[in-house]
Amino acid sequence: MSSDHRFLVFLETSGNQSYIYATNRLRENVGASELTARAGMHWLVEALGRTDLRAECPQAFRAGLRANPKCSGGQEIVLATSGKAMVLVPNEACGRELIRTISTRALTDAPGLSVAGAIVPLAGRSVSDASAAIRDAHGRFEQHRGRLQDAYRRDAKLPFMQPCASSGVPASQWSSRQQEAQSAAVAAKVGNADAWFSRVSTILRPEDFGHAYSVDKMEHLFESMDWLGVIYSDGNGLGQIMLDFHKWVPEGKDYFTTLREFSLALDDATEAAFLDAATMLNKLLQDTEGASNGRTLPLVPLLLGGDDLTLLVHGRYALPVAQEFLLAFERHTSKIDAIKEIAVKALKVGKLSAAAGVAIVKPHYPYHAAQGLAEGLLRSAKTAKKHVRGDVGPYPCSAMDFHVLFDAAHVDLDELRQRRRTATDGARLWGGPYVITPIAELPQSAKATDSWAQRQSVEGLLDRIRAMSAREDGRLRLPANQTHALRESLSAGADVSDAELQERAWLNDRGLNRLKEDGESLFRRDLEKKPVDTRFLDAITACDFWPGLQGDPA
Repeated sequence: MSSDHRFLVFLETSGNQSYIYATNRLRENVGASELTARAGMHWLVEALGRTDLRAECPQAFRAGLRANPKCSGGQEIVLATSGKAMVLVPNEACGRELIRTISTRALTDAPGLSVAGAIVPLAGRSVSDASAAIRDAHGRFEQHRGRLQDAYRRDAKLPFMQPCASSGVPASQWSSRQQEAQSAAVAAKVGNADAWFSRVSTILRPEDFGHAYSVDKMEHLFESMDWLGVIYSDGNGLGQIMLDFHKWVPEGKDYFTTLREFSLALDDATEAAFLDAATMLNKLLQDTEGASNGRTLPLVPLLLGGDDLTLLVHGRYALPVAQEFLLAFERHTSKIDAIKEIAVKALKVGKLSAAAGVAIVKPHYPYHAAQGLAEGLLRSAKTAKKHVRGDVGPYPCSAMDFHVLFDAAHVDLDELRQRRRTATDGARLWGGPYVITPIAELPQSAKATDSWAQRQSVEGLLDRIRAMSAREDGRLRLPANQTHALRESLSAGADVSDAELQERAWLNDRGLNRLKEDGESLFRRDLEKKPVDTRFLDAITACDFWPGLQGDPA
């Protein structure tokens, strides 16, 4: 590579979730998603004069960047994805101009979107020099971001101004289409909604799925749903891999070339995994609702880049979609050499894994609160990596946790779960997080029958759902009134629940035995025989949110 690159420029958007989920209007959500993507892709390549890179088509954009990452002004693109970019430049003035151009573009084209950048000198092209420069860039970026005023604090409400109908901040114009006052931020989001659909349609091509897409149809669909699912997924250990990336660069290879190849491959894998999940959802819809006939696919990827995924999906299908995405992410990362090469060095396994939080709420529940709940569930799911270890450290193990919000009085996950404990013994009335990676693919230590991975495997949950949904002569083998009576007994504690269970011994051969933990209880116990948690409530709740599972009488 050229030795003319003397500085590294790092650009990133901030507060993406609050910006995207500011309102419950899907048109604004997807428009905000589009503007976030444009900051790291469209605006970057336009500022660098690389209009040949087709940012409106992610696959073509990555192909063009692989073929030629260099620009006519002496710059070189290292990373360009939704909301994030990294560029090598020949001098500091060039870097400052790049940051000025993109941050100014954000102010004019995307009011409310925070964009910050940092420039650091690059002493040389050695692996250690490059790694030190990236660490410095992230540190300086955090300093700069901390000095920025929050975007919404810029909207002074004195003197009194008419508020925007959807966001509440001061309005700047009147929308004749929607017949309401709009802020500059909302107007920009609405104006970019169609561009979002055009970009996403290059991934979820309507001709392949037999579905019709438009902003109006999607809004109508999501408003008519009985449940909305928010899926928030993030790769496991990717942050540490990136921080220590200098350790994984093969001898003789350039740091930035390797980083670019890895980042592009990660985009490929995440997008392919998302497409697999969409394909599975499409099949589920066909199985449950018949041929599509122009039906709109109830799936909205609001963030799809790097190892991050944020989806809005019909709540009835959220759990199988999340499971399929996690499995597909492992599958695709195991097939891409640019990822396998790094993963083998960093994790001693030739693949990556991810975690997901799934919040299922009513459609008019505030999106930002639902996303916050999904984020809390994601943190819970990520604790799985502490329990599943390989020979030299944490093993790539995908997991997810979920919550169906029936009562909107409490939205904080810790508070919700504190209230979901038994009155007498404090046992947890939930069983997650659930390990999604098949047990057969985990290290030998995880295959023991008493291992944490075995106890937390999603297969145990799915078996209970199948037992509850099994039918005979068109009727449930386990009567719903009996399982609901057992459900009511859980909160009173293990003793009451066990007594209720014994009274229903006549149901053992109808599937009740498959719901029991450790022999004769719905509760799992620790070594001192104290009740710890139960998967029963998760299973009975998930029965309505995991279509496609075939109930069987086995």
